[in-house]
Amino acid sequence: MSEWDGKEESCSCNCGFDIPVGGKLDYLTLGTPLKVHSGGTGADTTEGARNVFGFFTGKTDAVTISATSQKTVNITFGIEYAAVPNVIVTPQCSSVAGESYGIFFYILNVTETGCSVRLTTNYAGNLSVALQWLAIGNH
Repeated sequence: MSEWDGKEESCSCNCGFDIPVGGKLDYLTLGTPLKVHSGGTGADTTEGARNVFGFFTGKTDAVTISATSQKTVNITFGIEYAAVPNVIVTPQCSSVAGESYGIFFYILNVTETGCSVRLTTNYAGNLSVALQWLAIGNH
């Protein structure tokens, strides 16, 4: 089979796609997303591309915690993974607790559909805390 010379007239499909030999394509807009087996993601949005590879993210509603009021926050992934995914969480706080105080958190459990996170603090005042989360796995 001979190599295409880059000229439209020598293309057997007559598609109108003409890149000169050694030429450069700056961008390409596809009518149908490129499938994974062809080097694409099969998605037509950035979020969709992340989801194809098992990356799901979110942010919980804020809860109020203090030194005397710890909370457990439940996260639902919105999909069911084939196996328990890896989960990363980080708190997002309404204000600074102070230099000798902290927010402490740990994941209690993870399932194929969600996880539970325990939030505590040694700060005497009230803190409003939401959780940013990332789950990664096969679905």
